[in-house]
Amino acid sequence: LDYDTNVGTGTNASVQFLGVPILYSPWLSFPLNNQRKSGILAPTYGSTSDSGFEFTLPYYWNIAPNMDATFFPRFLSKRGLQLGTDFRYLGEFYQGLYNGNLHLEYLPGDRERHLDRWGVSLSHLQTLAPGLTAAVAYNRVSDDHYYTDLSSQISTTAKAQLLQQGVLNYQGGGWWNAKVNFQSFQTLQPDAQNLIIAPYRMLPQVTFNARQPDLYATDSSLFGQYTRFVAPANNQVEGQRLVVQPQISLPYVTPGWYVVPRVGVNATHYALSYPGTVTAGEN
Repeated sequence: LDYDTNVGTGTNASVQFLGVPILYSPWLSFPLNNQRKSGILAPTYGSTSDSGFEFTLPYYWNIAPNMDATFFPRFLSKRGLQLGTDFRYLGEFYQGLYNGNLHLEYLPGDRERHLDRWGVSLSHLQTLAPGLTAAVAYNRVSDDHYYTDLSSQISTTAKAQLLQQGVLNYQGGGWWNAKVNFQSFQTLQPDAQNLIIAPYRMLPQVTFNARQPDLYATDSSLFGQYTRFVAPANNQVEGQRLVVQPQISLPYVTPGWYVVPRVGVNATHYALSYPGTVTAGEN
């Protein structure tokens, strides 16, 4: 253990669980603190009836303090070698912060499906100016059976709608805000006997909110939204929708009545009193 460099090394190292060795390596290197370090991560392995024996050996690359990447080659005995990477980043652009995550997977020449398989997932969030932000989410795969064939997680194999979205949001108006949303989906059909209805695309949807709580002694607000619905198939109806909901309220405040408890000689009296007056009672 080298505490000057905060790095530990080991030779002929093994990891045991309940006395049973589950991992062996002729050489290991690991950090002694919470700092990231490039190197090979713990492998994963398993077996499925569709893909055969699976083995993944991830490699972590600490590129810079504000970005890193993980490469995970995955061997599938029935399908071939799948390559994947997970890239994370954050930074500042024109005094605006941004961060994101890019996930890529590629399996050339799947021996079971006889085609190239790929998947991409991008999530990006950026501040363009004070009060103005933008977000992008893009998810797409090569075919309808991508997750059912290549994923071992139930939550992932159940995916049928892959979001593709771009949002521009403004919150710096003080008494008003607005949002522009472009939204679409890739709809997967893994089961030809149970087709999934593809949702309409919103190209675009514009939302506006405004509120003035002291406009000429009133509390006034306005909600407006315009949406252009684009059909995912040629034989479906397309349309536009406009929603406008104005609201105005006038506060009306008057003095109220309250109960004054009074204690008499023989019993307790209760009388309704108007503010500023006293009601006497006698038993």
